[in-house]
Amino acid sequence: MNRTLLNAVCAAAALASCGAYAAPLAMVEAVQAPAWVQRDGSRIPLAAGMELRDRDEIRTGEKSKVLLRMGEGSSVKLGENARFALDSVQIRKDKVFAAAMRMAEGAFRFTTRALARYRVKRDININIAQVTAGIRGTDVWGRCRADARAGVVLILGRHVRV
Repeated sequence: MNRTLLNAVCAAAALASCGAYAAPLAMVEAVQAPAWVQRDGSRIPLAAGMELRDRDEIRTGEKSKVLLRMGEGSSVKLGENARFALDSVQIRKDKVFAAAMRMAEGAFRFTTRALARYRVKRDININIAQVTAGIRGTDVWGRCRADARAGVVLILGRHVRV
């Protein structure tokens, strides 16, 4: 019995060290349908708990909402008729959560968790029309329309001019 338990613990440790149980880079936390992901030429309905991948494009329909949770703990909320893409999401070798996101249409809110911003290093950029917001522990809201009108509002954090 003890040998079986020891083997199970060793196997679990080996799998964990290989990254088999690594947290997803992004996942769907909540959905108010209709919403879907465009992935590899396919349109897949979104569901809570669904893992998202690099290069996925999230779309929401009329009167729908989506809550996404990024791998380092921040959240992205999307409103109705939104198009949002994960262009480059990764954990870099220096253990920094890095992401390039693109808001093509609709409204969004990006929020970091109050305590997570002090423990997790992140390098996130969100492109909204011709504006790029660099996220370094802030809370921002933005909107992009099909007619290329866009706006970004800093809710919490500080503005750094580049």
